[in-house]
Amino acid sequence: PTPGEDIDLFEGTRAALHELATEEKWKGTKAACASRTHDTYWAHLLLTQFEVADGLHMADLFTYKEIYPGSKVKHFNKIREDSGIDFSEMIFFDDDTWNTDEIEKLSTQN
Repeated sequence: PTPGEDIDLFEGTRAALHELATEEKWKGTKAACASRTHDTYWAHLLLTQFEVADGLHMADLFTYKEIYPGSKVKHFNKIREDSGIDFSEMIFFDDDTWNTDEIEKLSTQN
């Protein structure tokens, strides 16, 4: 897969991740990604290919990566377990309302 050809980020994503990676005010912020994809190899590969700042890729930015088929609830429970961060302290973005509805029940801000 080739970033920008086979798949691309939603508008504003790269800018938001660039700011998260480079701005002092976000230093120490923990970021995670969660995907219900069946093609986990492809998803992990893309994270290493999407550059968000000079020499910094999405894979470098995410402290937690939950990429496997299943429920977003399972992903988020694992992120909470691994990070110790409560759902109420998480912000969630997704293009699929099924996912946002599912996570909203966990008291996540989305």
